[in-house]
Amino acid sequence: PASLDRAPAPYQTLFCALLLSFQTTQFWSLSYVREVALVLGAITIVVGSLLAWSQKQLRRMFAYSSIVNAGYVAVAVVMGTKAGPSVFLYLLVYGLTVIGIFSLIENFMRILGKDPNGDLEISDLTEVAKKSPKTLVVFFVMGVFSLTGIPPFPGFFTKYLLLRDLWESGMYYSC
Repeated sequence: PASLDRAPAPYQTLFCALLLSFQTTQFWSLSYVREVALVLGAITIVVGSLLAWSQKQLRRMFAYSSIVNAGYVAVAVVMGTKAGPSVFLYLLVYGLTVIGIFSLIENFMRILGKDPNGDLEISDLTEVAKKSPKTLVVFFVMGVFSLTGIPPFPGFFTKYLLLRDLWESGMYYSC
């Protein structure tokens, strides 16, 4: 389908390659490199969240949320191979969730009779809730909650693991 062309790019290979190459070259042993990467990752999370929040179209909103999730992984990659399992699990859960959400958006477009190359507005979700099977709506809500990191959904646990690893490695700022 046409909507698959607009799905977020798979970051798994990029982050795994960065993780391995930076660990091998001892790139992260330079303290200023780690600090810059942490700050850039945090800025990516904040700016991506603000841009996602301001969107009215669902596909755009989830595209900006992929920037946020890339920021989480970028922050975790600073830890080196200690974060490997957490990063892998995070990317796996995130990737499966995004595929599910974009598939559901495609289904909702068909149900509403909209152009598959178009997009759903957030305001269209009330019509989606009325016309779509309830199980699809429930899966969509669960996917959104997972991406935002609301407990008890998988996205919460993977974000928790990343942040726990950061904390345990001493990568936090105290005022």
